[in-house]
Amino acid sequence: MSRISDIIKSLLAGRGYTLEKEVPETPPTLNRVLERIRDSSKEPPHVLCIDNEVRMQSELLDVFSLAQVSFATPLEDSPASAPPSKPSGSFLAVIDVDTHPLDTLFSSFPWLSEANDILVCARLGSYVCSKLDATSQNHLIERTGFRIQDALIPQRLSYIQSSSARVVLHYAKTDTSLTQAERYRCNEALAFLSQPIASSTQSRLLAGRGSFGFQAGVFNPGAIQKDGKTRLLARAERAPWHVQKRDPSKFYVSAEALLLTLDSEQTIEAARRVHQKMPPSKTPSRTEDFRLFSWLGQTYSNHAVLSEPEAKASAQQTIAFDQLKSSVAISTLDIETGTLTWQAYPSLDRPIQRIEKNWAFFTQGDELYLLYSTSPYILLKADKTKPWHFQTIIEEPIGLPIDGDGLSIRNSINPIDYDQDHLLHIVHKVYPDKTYAYWALLINKINLRTCKVSNRPLIANHQSRSSSICYLSSTVLSKGKLELFTGLDDSSLSTTEVSKELLETTWVPLTCQ
Repeated sequence: MSRISDIIKSLLAGRGYTLEKEVPETPPTLNRVLERIRDSSKEPPHVLCIDNEVRMQSELLDVFSLAQVSFATPLEDSPASAPPSKPSGSFLAVIDVDTHPLDTLFSSFPWLSEANDILVCARLGSYVCSKLDATSQNHLIERTGFRIQDALIPQRLSYIQSSSARVVLHYAKTDTSLTQAERYRCNEALAFLSQPIASSTQSRLLAGRGSFGFQAGVFNPGAIQKDGKTRLLARAERAPWHVQKRDPSKFYVSAEALLLTLDSEQTIEAARRVHQKMPPSKTPSRTEDFRLFSWLGQTYSNHAVLSEPEAKASAQQTIAFDQLKSSVAISTLDIETGTLTWQAYPSLDRPIQRIEKNWAFFTQGDELYLLYSTSPYILLKADKTKPWHFQTIIEEPIGLPIDGDGLSIRNSINPIDYDQDHLLHIVHKVYPDKTYAYWALLINKINLRTCKVSNRPLIANHQSRSSSICYLSSTVLSKGKLELFTGLDDSSLSTTEVSKELLETTWVPLTCQ
């Protein structure tokens, strides 16, 4: 199928057509990857196979002659060991890292770094159970001059057997740019085959379905530290989302804001419903996705307001959810009285879309900033002469290593103070089926540009929490530890503890500093 696709693309290119879109979830076959490696070599390459998997051996011999392929099984301190010999000329190395750890092989046989291509092979289950870590493997291989080219699973198995599927990561010494589809597959593999910084063992539930009388749960909170305590402003739902979709009359009345106070152990010690004062509207609306920040001594919430562009909702009328308008509003939060009072819909010096969300706000001194987008990096500053009007002060690409695959990089939290020189920010990408992965960023307080990114995900769905949907919405830093507040499955609220010391080991610099 891949060869037919290449022929079709070649014929269309000859008639002046260009490829607009590839399906990134569909990788090339292993056979096609091997053919490309063979055909791109200036001389017939040798193949060194340190992999006993029968299907891999069969695939190799379908593309290369028996004279080109040699097999080896290095065994430590064993007379039965068959250590590999360095091939002459260009060669492809195929390595089963389930059996032969990369660091051991490269230490014992440093000439492996002279290969033209390397195929790193392992069972999917080895990554899922954290026996293997794709990020560590990637760093080791990149230090020898290789760059990841693609990620593929050549076998099709039932879901029950999926842990037995073999993942193949292709590395090569080349400066050739990856296609968007290739970049997508590589980024996805490094996101979900790596051990995230936040471990599921450091997570615990704070609230869920039925908590404080809300049958559909409490989740997705904003967080702020006030008067020595952590305060959360969470979304609380009476009816589950699928019930709201079937009965639109519940959509606008299901959601509330719930103010939670945590004790020194970050467990809930008090909860109260928040009275919301919103402006009159011609159409029904609801608020959600609360974030918190402090400015000039006042606590504020930036949050989404969902409304219909026109018409009204009733028990007999179906809501066109794909046509809802999402706006970002600013409200003051009175913690003592539990009141959320609308202040404004901020205006910007740039076009505002029908769907606006994930704006992030932070302060430096008396100045208020709005981070509209992370990639490209678009930062706006509040105009002191026009209340709640923001003007763009920075708009530039920042070259994040997780970018370039067609998925947008979105703001997750309002940035918080990290140290004397930096703000901590967290961003996310959404893969199919609402599968989230998160990374940490540092923003330089002087030039307000991003300067560092974590070298692996901060949180990745299944690796950080046993849930289908994992939505990190806020964090606080206290006593050298980050508390990451996360919504689970649009119903529950959890916190995950990450030491600042651990996070410090993951920073890598960005070009814009």
